[in-house]
Order: sequence, then structure tokens, then C-alpha cells
Amino acid sequence: MHSLQSYIDAYGPAGDFLYQRKIKGVNGLIWKTTHYGMKHRCQNQKNKYYRYYGGKGVKCLMSSEQLKGLFYRDKAWLLKQPSIDRIDSNGNYEIKNCRWIELRENILRAMPKKKLYDQSRDFLLNLDANRESLQASIKEYLSSGLQRA
Repeated sequence: MHSLQSYIDAYGPAGDFLYQRKIKGVNGLIWKTTHYGMKHRCQNQKNKYYRYYGGKGVKCLMSSEQLKGLFYRDKAWLLKQPSIDRIDSNGNYEIKNCRWIELRENILRAMPKKKLYDQSRDFLLNLDANRESLQASIKEYLSSGLQRA
């Protein structure tokens, strides 16, 4: 097993991030596992996400080393959950169209605006309904004449 210092020596400022991922049982070379996923989404028709990537004509035009370069350019080791993002969701995986961002942000970017709006609206409606129900229950309790303990 390699030490933290050997990771810092080998990978510079990203060494601590990569070492922590290694300790937690995840392959420390996140750009390699990410690259593997990118390629399979674009090339493997059996991949469950192929229809959103390869099926739409999206190609992986980056090597693992280029993805590593982006990792350093975007200082992805500072992110809690780094995720590769295609700036133009209809474009290919290539250097000029990719960046590392937080996974949460990437998920929100991918969600259709209408769906996000509908989910937010439904949440607020449920919140209002619960508030009204609670207020009605309180009024009923107070009007029932029961004494508080």
C-alpha cells in the first residue's frame, strides 16, 4: 500500500484527494474509471445509458490522459464528488466540451427544466397542504374544549 506522501509526490496537489479515494476502496485514478464509463456509454449498446449517449451519436474523443489533464485544469480534487460534464449536452466528449463539476450540479443540469419546475411546484404544494392540515388539526384540538396537560 502506498503512503499519502507517495501520492502527493506522484500527483501533486491532487495526491491527497486520490489517496483518500484509494483508502475508501475506490480506484484512486478517478479519470481512468470516468473514462471507462464515458467510453462504454458511447460505444457499448448493452450499456443501460447507451441510448442517451452513443444512441444519440455522442462519441468519446478523449483519452484517459486528456481527462487527467482536465482533472488538473479544473482542480477537480477540490470537489466533494467530481463528475465529468459535457458543456453542450449534444456534443461529444472532447477537451473543449468537457469540464469537471460537482455531481449534484451535473445532475441538476441534466434534469429537464420542466421536470425540475414540476418537482419544485409539487414539493411546495405538498408543504402548503401539510401546513393547512396541521393548522386545521390545531384549530380542531383547541375548539374541542380539551384541557392541556
